[in-house]
Amino acid sequence: MASPKSARHQPASGYSLAVGTASVFMPVMNETMKIVSGTIRPTPLQWLPVLSHIAPPVVRSTELYANFIHNFQTKPHVPVYQDIFNHPVSRLPSRLPIWSIDTSSSTDDLWRAAWETDPPANSEIINDSTVPVPGANLPRWEWCILNRFRSGVGQCAASLHQWGYIDNPLCVCGATQTMSHIADSCPVYKF
Repeated sequence: MASPKSARHQPASGYSLAVGTASVFMPVMNETMKIVSGTIRPTPLQWLPVLSHIAPPVVRSTELYANFIHNFQTKPHVPVYQDIFNHPVSRLPSRLPIWSIDTSSSTDDLWRAAWETDPPANSEIINDSTVPVPGANLPRWEWCILNRFRSGVGQCAASLHQWGYIDNPLCVCGATQTMSHIADSCPVYKF
């Protein structure tokens, strides 16, 4: 068994080297992440189903239960049929048994009701939450470019200068080249 004095002179393990290396580079990584992601705001959670055109989880689970019930309506010989359609009296009011789910509403109706019940900020910019937003069928590379302009973080001279890749943040027109400058006010590159 090695004495405590000789243990200090043992070679370091891979884990301790990784932890030591990480502690040296962590401040640099944190600062870099602040620079890169500091101006990007996350998309509000309520907007994700609308933007991806995928029904919210609550609506999808209700639709799944409704399909489950409709499948068993034509199969009275299945033992679970009696439990669903001739169910016992509910004893616990806090529970939501499967037979109490509304099966008459469509997915779009449920989605609209959920959207109107708890509308997110700026919900007035779309008329119907179930209809795909314009541009939803764009290729991924176009979405990437649009998101770079939306967030203001892209490969423009100001960002590249801030990240230390180039020395000059100026555009060919002489102004500071930001993403909004390229899109709105540059006489050379303006859309």
